[in-house]
Amino acid sequence: GTSQPKKTPKLNLPLAGGTAGLLFLLIILAGYVNLRENSVSNTIKEIPFSPETYTIPTDPAAFQTLSLQIDFKGQQKLERKKREAIEMGVHMASEDDWVSAVYTEGENLVPVKLRLKGDWLDHIKGKKQSFRIKVKQANTWNRLKTFSVQTPVARDYLSEWVFHQILYREGLLTTRYDFIKLNINGKSKGVYAYEEHFEKILPEFNHRREGPIVKFSETGVWQARAKDLESKASVGTTEGGFASFEGADIEAFSDKKIAQTPHLTQQFETAQNLMHAYKYGLKSASEIFDLDKMARYYALLDITRAYHGLIWHNQRFYFNPVIQKLEPIAFDGYTMDGEMNWINKPLIGHQINHKAGFFLGDLIFNLMFDPAFSETYARYLYHYSDTTVIREILNDLEAGIDQREAFLKADYPKYSYNRDHLIKSAANIRNLIMPLEGTAISVRTQSANKDRLELRISNRHALALKVIGSGLKENVVADTLKEPIMLLAFDPTQPPQFVPMTAPKEHKFVFYQLPGFDSLFAAPIAPWKVASTFVPAQNLFKVDSLASNEIFEVRGREIYVKSGKHRVTRPIIIPEGYLVRMSAGVELDFVQKAGLISKSPVFAMGDKETPIRITSSDHTGTGFTILQAKEKSELHYVVFDGMNTLSYQGWELTGAVTFYESEVLINRCSFINAKCEDALNLVRSEFELKNSLIRNAAFDGLDVDFCKGTIMSCMFENNANDGIDFSGSIVDAYSVRVINSGDKGISVGEESTVTIHSAFVSGAQTALAAKDLSRVTIKQIQMEKARTGFAAYIKKPEYGPATIIVETYQADDIEILHLIEKGSVLEIDGKRAGTI
Repeated sequence: GTSQPKKTPKLNLPLAGGTAGLLFLLIILAGYVNLRENSVSNTIKEIPFSPETYTIPTDPAAFQTLSLQIDFKGQQKLERKKREAIEMGVHMASEDDWVSAVYTEGENLVPVKLRLKGDWLDHIKGKKQSFRIKVKQANTWNRLKTFSVQTPVARDYLSEWVFHQILYREGLLTTRYDFIKLNINGKSKGVYAYEEHFEKILPEFNHRREGPIVKFSETGVWQARAKDLESKASVGTTEGGFASFEGADIEAFSDKKIAQTPHLTQQFETAQNLMHAYKYGLKSASEIFDLDKMARYYALLDITRAYHGLIWHNQRFYFNPVIQKLEPIAFDGYTMDGEMNWINKPLIGHQINHKAGFFLGDLIFNLMFDPAFSETYARYLYHYSDTTVIREILNDLEAGIDQREAFLKADYPKYSYNRDHLIKSAANIRNLIMPLEGTAISVRTQSANKDRLELRISNRHALALKVIGSGLKENVVADTLKEPIMLLAFDPTQPPQFVPMTAPKEHKFVFYQLPGFDSLFAAPIAPWKVASTFVPAQNLFKVDSLASNEIFEVRGREIYVKSGKHRVTRPIIIPEGYLVRMSAGVELDFVQKAGLISKSPVFAMGDKETPIRITSSDHTGTGFTILQAKEKSELHYVVFDGMNTLSYQGWELTGAVTFYESEVLINRCSFINAKCEDALNLVRSEFELKNSLIRNAAFDGLDVDFCKGTIMSCMFENNANDGIDFSGSIVDAYSVRVINSGDKGISVGEESTVTIHSAFVSGAQTALAAKDLSRVTIKQIQMEKARTGFAAYIKKPEYGPATIIVETYQADDIEILHLIEKGSVLEIDGKRAGTI
């Protein structure tokens, strides 16, 4: 027999030429060359409500200092890991690398865990090691729970910061990235860059709901590279031979939390399906991605030439659970050598072909040959290649660039920011013989009963493998198979082929061998199903055109709901490009889990005498949902009664009535007896809510998330939780009445700015609460029958204290007028109230 080899790298870059991609892209670009500039810019969607990411210091002295203290034992462990990495030639991080430390914040010591960070030795060697830091307990540093600190050289000094700022300014997701001074045990380490890690704080900070952040697994990449370095082979030999990209699984950050949370597990499996379709070109770009954001991202990569983040194992995506699509997360755009010249093209789509290189596989090919993506990409290229646009962006960043340049000069006096890696490939069959530990086969849990797991296993190795059994621990094999299962060699040109296998329910690993060798390898049993092309939202919207039926009539691109009462037993699905009209007298009774989901605007025009009624007599109606409608909707005299919310194959919303990224006017409507989390949920939308009633909701009455709008002359009555809940929104409220809320009458959180011009709140645990960097200005309010009048506090540690400014108030039968947490502010009668 043979002994099991240790694990180790490779990067392969055959940039084959090709004319088909070039001709295709040139045809698209030519179609826009002659368009007038204002015509093109009008086709580009604006991104609303960009929050303020950073407060740019006014001088270099204003940059933060992070002071860490690491005890002697921790320093020894870090030094040992550093030596091991240098000896190996690559840093292989593991969960037992963490050491305890603290940082100083004023007079406090805040506990953290940290370890060395980075893969190549530019993060390990020299005086400035890179660290990954996790803030422990209910604390954050700079509103971050987990982040990295590294030498600015690793990301080409200011280039990375400018890249992040440009993409953030243009409405794209990116990690927070800036510069600090770092002290360790009282010794200055000089200027460092810090960068946010991939956690739920990232999308929430950018006004998105929590959703999985996913990537292609890079474990095999670094195992292969370490193996090459150990065996003295050319770096890249093993990685190419083991088809590291083609065999990479799809992973989620915070996977333990996801596995323990059913709705996040469902979201991950949907995100996995989208990543799978992206990887193998099984769906169009518009089905997989928020197309506008993906095309904008690619165009800005061309402008900034921050191509390092485009390498397949550097790509990160946020799964938007509302629209069930992926958004790119930009990071790691540069290396210490600056721009990555291996693309060696003027732009990404130039002369693209399906052999675009080992780094990218077919990913770019599949995107560039998708007509919808290529068209949108070309539009953004046209837009961003306008020098006046780029000049405007740089002018906006000029002060920040100047200040950071001055700050960096403390350590790099000759550095100035200029405004204006090819990896060798070779073949060594010897390094391909033994499979990689844990990644050579993929094991998925298709189903489980009380005793057995129904598994699906697939070979990712270049040679055939023999599966011999399963076990509870990584080095204990149970006799679970009557005879071994042979898995044929992996074909990187095809999706993985999975074969069935069963195992005892308590087992955690499947064991395999290379036929003829004694070395044993273990692959963990993943809790996820095998990836497929199924995405719930796409399954519902799979019909692109509509035909008249007993409920509505289609006239061209307009849909007229017929007058009278209709019992609706199947979902009404409206694709984009239509306009839905309902008139007085329409009654829709959604039963048997039917509902309405529309990507087109809705005009529901009832009147006082004959309002439109949207009901669910069996209380299973799955909501009235408008998603990313391109025109403004209007609802007048509509009654929503007894509705539940969308719940379909893991696609879960919270509102009985939901408007997502869809402008809407709601006037003289009623939302009553909702059976779900929110009677009315407005998300990332501009809105007007007037003269309306929300009553008897099972939980919250109105939930406003990341919106801008106005509420006027509305009643919120007998709602079991909050009457009104604001998150990340800018809202003016006039003549609001909130009666008998189970928890808070008005709740304002997550950096909202709310002005209450006049309000009456009666019957609540707390009449008005402000949380988490929110600011509430109250012109006039009357409160009665509440335990607490005003409350201000921090609920989420990544945010900060809240502020309430009260000009005029009346309080009757209020047990405690105010509860203000230390750091938060209540200004009342022109004076600051005391804190607790």
